[in-house]
Amino acid sequence: MTHEHDTMSIGALADATGLSVHTLRYYEEEGLIPLVVRNGAGHRRYRTEHVRWIALLDRLRVSGMSIGRMRRYAELAVRGDATVLERKALLEEHEADIRARIDELEQCRAIVQAKIDLYAGRLQDAGVVWALVERARSKSQHTELRGLRNHAPVKPP
Repeated sequence: MTHEHDTMSIGALADATGLSVHTLRYYEEEGLIPLVVRNGAGHRRYRTEHVRWIALLDRLRVSGMSIGRMRRYAELAVRGDATVLERKALLEEHEADIRARIDELEQCRAIVQAKIDLYAGRLQDAGVVWALVERARSKSQHTELRGLRNHAPVKPP
């Protein structure tokens, strides 16, 4: 049994996780923070396990996982060991998305580095830059990457 002195307020949880109270409330409203209890006054009380859980959620969010996927993961986690295979599959899909985004970002990094090299005089042929751009554009048109292309299009200067 958890006693109130073994729990923390949302403010203490915010301090422990580095997330704002607003973000924590949003996460809870979205069903991302399971098993939150309330004290006799109706105030949320969090356990130390919530700090680790929220750190995991934060890494999933930073890595690009959608709120919907995070919610599904939380729902499965609450259901326990019977959902391990479903959670594993969900994380495997997310890991594949991360790998695709990393590949896409590496292509972008190579283009930026080539432009830097061109401006620094280490690269004499601007055609190398445009070849990298074309290769990246061509590859992205033939794959289903979920990376930066999902953002609003940027108009060329």
